[in-house]
Amino acid sequence: YSDSSCRTWVGNIITNETGDGILEGLPVGTYYVKETKAPNNYLGKDQVYTVEVTEGETVMLNGGVVTNDRLARLELEKSDRLDPAKKLPGAECTFYTDKDCREVLVLPNGDKAVITTGENGLGALDGVVPGTYWYKETKAPEGYEIDPEVYELTVDEDVTAGGNVRVDVTDFPLRGVLTLKK
Repeated sequence: YSDSSCRTWVGNIITNETGDGILEGLPVGTYYVKETKAPNNYLGKDQVYTVEVTEGETVMLNGGVVTNDRLARLELEKSDRLDPAKKLPGAECTFYTDKDCREVLVLPNGDKAVITTGENGLGALDGVVPGTYWYKETKAPEGYEIDPEVYELTVDEDVTAGGNVRVDVTDFPLRGVLTLKK
């Protein structure tokens, strides 16, 4: 951009697989660089970098170092509490930004943070920003009781560097009463 408010576009720098990008042919002057799209599974930055382009010189943005925080992947496994080897499809867990579970977590892409388990009892959610969240089961698998507990989960910078956070959740099978009269 040619203005600090980043409204007058000059050109795009698209990075390659090693994170390098170039914009050639700029007239000498002051420019402002702002990320408009982060790589997949990374958090974009709102920071604006000021760059002075001089004749015959190559300019490195921020000394050649611009980093993005990696977004975490939440993985959930649902199993039978009495038979942990039995994995449960069809469970739904919702993640919240408050411990009272009133505000559903919204991911950077606009999706709500809800995981539904598949046939293998596993489900996943990509794009979670570091923070403290609460989750609870919002739909039990068929034939199982819903778990009423609210659980706390912290996704910190160390976790996002590794990328994955795993949550294991169990349910009790529904139970009935059999009465026999003679």
